[in-house]
Amino acid sequence: MRSRLFCLFVSLVTAVSHLGGREPGQIRVELQYPTKVTEMVLVGSEGDDLVFRPPGQDVGGRAYLSITDLKRQRAVVNALYPSSYGEALRDLGGGRPEVALPTLESIADPLVGYLTLGSVAGNIVPAVDAWMEALIDTGRFEEAVALANRIPLATVPVSLFTRIINLEIRLEEEDLDGLAGQLRTAILEERGWPESHLEEVLRLAAWQRMYRRWAEAAALYRLVEVEGQRLSLKASLWAEYCFLEAGEDLPNLTFLTEIPALVSSDSFFPLAQLVRSRTQEKSGLFSEAMRSAAEGITFASVDEESFPPLLLAVARLYLESGDWVAADSAFRQTLFLFPDSPWGDRASTSLEQLKANHEEDPQSNP
Repeated sequence: MRSRLFCLFVSLVTAVSHLGGREPGQIRVELQYPTKVTEMVLVGSEGDDLVFRPPGQDVGGRAYLSITDLKRQRAVVNALYPSSYGEALRDLGGGRPEVALPTLESIADPLVGYLTLGSVAGNIVPAVDAWMEALIDTGRFEEAVALANRIPLATVPVSLFTRIINLEIRLEEEDLDGLAGQLRTAILEERGWPESHLEEVLRLAAWQRMYRRWAEAAALYRLVEVEGQRLSLKASLWAEYCFLEAGEDLPNLTFLTEIPALVSSDSFFPLAQLVRSRTQEKSGLFSEAMRSAAEGITFASVDEESFPPLLLAVARLYLESGDWVAADSAFRQTLFLFPDSPWGDRASTSLEQLKANHEEDPQSNP
């Protein structure tokens, strides 16, 4: 089998272009087809070809195998890991990431450049994922971000991309804005996203929005709007909502006519009504804003993303109209439903302000 395969080998090449931003190392692999397995050394790539050589001493022979053909033949490239890799994984799973990290780094670092292989990458992704996990668990965030910036985010499995999204959220929570910004920039510059990955981008955007990081959230929503197809309308509406919250100028009322004519049974109807209500409110159309918010909350389930801001919008509009009792009730409902969240925190703050105002003016109606 080996002799037949290596009849494809040609003369020594003097230069090899590599996948990724850094030169991947030569790694021992098994090229696995549905009906055969061949041990080889993966050297690099040229265009659509992976470049291999025979095991053992490098005497210059090279084989060029088309990545497209490998995908068509359902072939995968599996790295041949040393026994220390399994030991490192056990240390990582056993809560000893600092012990596992050196081994995982030495094994996974040469593999990062091959992540663009997608389905052909075989067992390469889990090793890089384990390295990333160990970096995060040991608090080596700068190295984790540097690794993430080498990863083709739209190509790797969504499980690894989810870890990177969680990393950015953690960086934000720990006020490491510079590192978080590097990750966010890498996401915004990527194109060709699969839908599963865009769902994760929406999750990150929702987190930014929940903490009133309007510009950051809007940029992520715009990315999904352009790339998302099925998710485009949802992303567009949330992006507009973020612009409304961030802007001090009066909104452009023509946007209301651009919102699709959704009916109450449409999944995005509550969100559309939230955007409509906020636009009307900021334009001084308070009665219309209350009507839109009430329609939205009527058809929104409690677990929908639009429900908390709709409930707070209703409370705020009650307050604007002077109905402090109704506003108090809506704020208390928000606090009850979302006690450990920014929504609950805002409702609690508003309730304290209402109480203070009532103590100053006993004739008021709370």
